[in-house]
Amino acid sequence: MYIASDSRFSWDKFANWDSGRKIYFSSKYPDILGFCGEVMFCSQIMSQITSYIDACDVFENTKSSDLRFELVYELVKRSFGDYPINFALDSFQILYSTRESKRSFQIYLIEWMKKKTTDKMWNKRKLSLPAKTGLIEALGSGGEIYRTHYIDQYLTSDIGKLSRSYYSALSSHIDSGRDPLTGGPIQIAGLFNTGSAIAHGVIKKDERYVYGMKVDPHEKINNIRWVNDQFENCNGNDVKRYITAQIQPLPRSIKNPLGKNT
Repeated sequence: MYIASDSRFSWDKFANWDSGRKIYFSSKYPDILGFCGEVMFCSQIMSQITSYIDACDVFENTKSSDLRFELVYELVKRSFGDYPINFALDSFQILYSTRESKRSFQIYLIEWMKKKTTDKMWNKRKLSLPAKTGLIEALGSGGEIYRTHYIDQYLTSDIGKLSRSYYSALSSHIDSGRDPLTGGPIQIAGLFNTGSAIAHGVIKKDERYVYGMKVDPHEKINNIRWVNDQFENCNGNDVKRYITAQIQPLPRSIKNPLGKNT
């Protein structure tokens, strides 16, 4: 299971910053958090929660995904209690994904909406997972634009419904600039059948990005997996696809927003 995002933080229509972190995860446990909406609160609370989970081994003996989610939800809701909501955006959404056991993944959504009555401001639910590889949810200002882009360009192509198609579609969606609040490099983390959540580095236009942050070559940079726009495995130093990596070309039927076909 993957959670991916763009890296743009926006101040209404006045300014934006394309190096903001939106995906957080535990380095010990199979838990990932992602958000859209209220940047100040969400970025702080997700950093605090993942640090707390790791430092105090909160989930060491808690295997139930529902119980893990309830802990996360209560921490989010409690911390927001004294937040100055007059300065908050109209809403925010937080995704929480976890693995309960091998091949048993779960994902939950927390929503807060300022314009609702007090008893209806908060909403939480478990999301349904597709039986096969598929899109679970698309959130944020560009969510519906991305979904439409995927259906129009990728769904019926030769790579439709493959993991790499969703990633490539997100890359071309961001490149298109159709949503002014979406931009910057992709950031992505994954959950697999064993182990903790895994960070991924992203290569875009021969530059390297981790968590939305541009980084330089380093002797240990390949401690994590690096991928390009086609979701091919790459060397993080020379930013080239590994010779031994499977080539993942885009079908010619897919129109690149920059006007190129692969």
